[in-house]
Amino acid sequence: EAGNAELISENIRLKERVIDYETLHEENTSMKRVIPFIEQKKQSRIGTRVLGRFFDPAGFTILIDGGSDQGMVKGALVIAGERSFVGRISKISGTVSSVFSIRNTGTTLGVIIIPRDGSTTATTTVRERVEGLFIGRGDSMVVDFVPNTATVQIGDLVVTNDFVESGTSDLIVGEVVSAQKNEARQFQDVFVRDIVPFSFLRSVFVVRGAL
Repeated sequence: EAGNAELISENIRLKERVIDYETLHEENTSMKRVIPFIEQKKQSRIGTRVLGRFFDPAGFTILIDGGSDQGMVKGALVIAGERSFVGRISKISGTVSSVFSIRNTGTTLGVIIIPRDGSTTATTTVRERVEGLFIGRGDSMVVDFVPNTATVQIGDLVVTNDFVESGTSDLIVGEVVSAQKNEARQFQDVFVRDIVPFSFLRSVFVVRGAL
């Protein structure tokens, strides 16, 4: 059991490193302005065990070890690996907490879609990052309000765009699995899958100081 948990965590970390290498090693101007602010935020992570997971029509909830007695607070961010976004603490008791998954119905996040072209040459057209609204639907995840004029491809990375005030940005939400232009509403239908194996998670981190 312990070996499987470590293997899952290592797989998440390895995928994050691949993503970092492909897309996030070149910071844009806006992120350079944000970094000094982020470094001033004193945050800590609490590692904890996953005690159970529950499915219902609204989506997915994770039960984790640790509650108010261990410094957990409602609304705190929960991540896997280094920065893969799992969800937020939604309910709390003295010794256990419930985590509301980002894929659940009712979740909305400002996000950025980052191109992952795999290779770049002198003749390659550089695709721009695209902003959108991530929406959890329980059984699926989409990014809405992506203009039909934007170029979005399978494998593009989706990261958070609205946690700057909390000192946490560029959390990995998932990657694009389908993008189709919808002429009827002028926005694309962009579907996303997560990189976190929710059904097999054995441990997570709770980020203190990011609400």
